[in-house]
Amino acid sequence: MDRLLRVSLAGSMLLVATWLAGAESFPTVLERYCNSRYGFCVDYPEVLLNQKHISANNDGIAVLSSDGNFQLRVYGYFNVMGWTVNDEYVDFLEVVQSNHPGAEVKELEKTFKDDQFEVLLLVGKKLHYERTVLKGNTFISMTLEVNRRGNLSFEDSQVQAKQLLNEIKLSLD
Repeated sequence: MDRLLRVSLAGSMLLVATWLAGAESFPTVLERYCNSRYGFCVDYPEVLLNQKHISANNDGIAVLSSDGNFQLRVYGYFNVMGWTVNDEYVDFLEVVQSNHPGAEVKELEKTFKDDQFEVLLLVGKKLHYERTVLKGNTFISMTLEVNRRGNLSFEDSQVQAKQLLNEIKLSLD
């Protein structure tokens, strides 16, 4: 039994390493989570993001990698303050700064549209990607944190964040 577990673990590690290397021949298996309360679905690569936690109040999902370096969160919430996308962005930055006291927060990329913003931040040694969409009176947010354990180089974090974002698909009803 112990040998079977080691072989299975080694095989899983090889699959993850192959996926992270971006091999063209590696088939990506996507897991789908749909939220009827806020009207969104997200598809994500289950080979890497394999520790799923669905919120008790049905707001959304958090999915982590087994090594703790990657976390994807997708959730909805009502726009009770009547905020614009810009208001929500300012609040988002304040929350990021308060959650990471003393860490430098640097905008690497930012895109605004009428109904959404998309931003890539460097927060200390972590990459933090956020996409927030205003849909009616609801915000839908997708957050990807890369290098949560702090053991990846900045270059590796960027490559892996880009690979993950190319695989993750957020759709709104």
